[in-house]
Amino acid sequence: MDMLRASRAFVPRTGHVLEHEVMGAGFSQGASPALGLGRALEAGEDSWFRLGSLAPVSGAYDFSDMELRTLLEGRLEPKSSVLNAAYTLVAFNRLHHITDSPGEVRAPGGR
Repeated sequence: MDMLRASRAFVPRTGHVLEHEVMGAGFSQGASPALGLGRALEAGEDSWFRLGSLAPVSGAYDFSDMELRTLLEGRLEPKSSVLNAAYTLVAFNRLHHITDSPGEVRAPGGR
């Protein structure tokens, strides 16, 4: 949202016109921020912009359905699974409060 607002201030100085309709996309780890932006625009957090289209593709937003299931079934390489799960939980913490401290996210039995 901050970048959209900055664009609204900057673009007219370049001689171009900024459209009101926003088309958002995010791939892999960018899918969650794209979804967050879409929610913010739909909620009217900025009355100048409106959501036109949204394309979150693949990535961490499907953690609960695909990644978590394959992780728990042991079908993923263990080290990468733990790192990806921890990273996803820390990243999701910004949108969905999971913990007060990202340092609390660790493997079961971890220190």
